Amino acid sequence: MRVHAPELEDEAWCPGFLRDGLTAFLQVAAERFRIYDNAAPVVAGILQRHRSQQLVDLCSGGGGPLLRLREALQKHHNVDVVAVLTDLYPNLSAFDEAVARGRGRITTVRESVDAGDVPTSLQGVRTIFNAFHHFRPELARRIVEDAARKRQPFVSLEVVERRLATIVFLTGTPFAVWGLTPWSRPLTFARVFFTYLVPLIPMGVLWDGLCSCLRAYSVDELKELTAGLDDDGYRFRVERIEVAWFPVRITALIGEPLSG
Repeated sequence: MRVHAPELEDEAWCPGFLRDGLTAFLQVAAERFRIYDNAAPVVAGILQRHRSQQLVDLCSGGGGPLLRLREALQKHHNVDVVAVLTDLYPNLSAFDEAVARGRGRITTVRESVDAGDVPTSLQGVRTIFNAFHHFRPELARRIVEDAARKRQPFVSLEVVERRLATIVFLTGTPFAVWGLTPWSRPLTFARVFFTYLVPLIPMGVLWDGLCSCLRAYSVDELKELTAGLDDDGYRFRVERIEVAWFPVRITALIGEPLSG
């Protein structure tokens, strides 16, 4: 049974240094561990079917795996896209770093963007990386309903799961935070202090990771969530993507207009 446990990152009272530290770790971990490379064929297929040249990333946090995914799409699938980073609480310093590294192929929306009511000016394949579990069913349904109503392709990719192997794996995240923090950008004094001297960020990552597992939607719950949203012009489906070298699986919720 899904439990909507409280994640620090979601709370309005969460200090900016802590929220930015959490999202920065997720970004560098996604790049270094390359987990989402396994989902590149799925994203490439959606882009090609709909002749889209833009990803509109929702709930971007610190940028997530988009820089790495863009490289995989271009190198292995001959797909070159612009990615637009958006968030309800934009991490502007991380956004600026992503833009600087993106060689003109990463842009941002610096104002708050509600994933349940995306501006019509943002056209392209909507992506959510490991953040769909943040939303209670009512809001999660509003997010997918908005994509279907506006006829925008949509893909949510989640690596958290209510599975013992995943939960055990995530108990090691504080060690990953300590090891990967030197590669996070910008590497501020606050991030170093609250990682190594007062380990609020490693403990926060552990807490949020375990809560994320409890919040994760199962395949059946995702199918129930999108029930009734399919029509003669739009379809949803759920896929599992195996990750060979990690004890996690990617759960993909995909929505597509039937014509590109």
